[in-house]
Amino acid sequence: MVGLPDRLDSADDSLPAWIERHLDLAVRGVRSLEVTAKISRHPQRFATWIADGLGHDGLDLL
Repeated sequence: MVGLPDRLDSADDSLPAWIERHLDLAVRGVRSLEVTAKISRHPQRFATWIADGLGHDGLDLL
């Protein structure tokens, strides 16, 4: 079993924190840098859309 990096130990309710967690756990180090860059653009666009629509990026109200 592999331990989590220190910055992933505590849960955060912000969408950008969850995006980074997902990318760290499922994408970075598994995919090429080019593919990782392409994959990371989609959740970033989603986070922007959520923040623009709701006025915040917290997941507690979703």
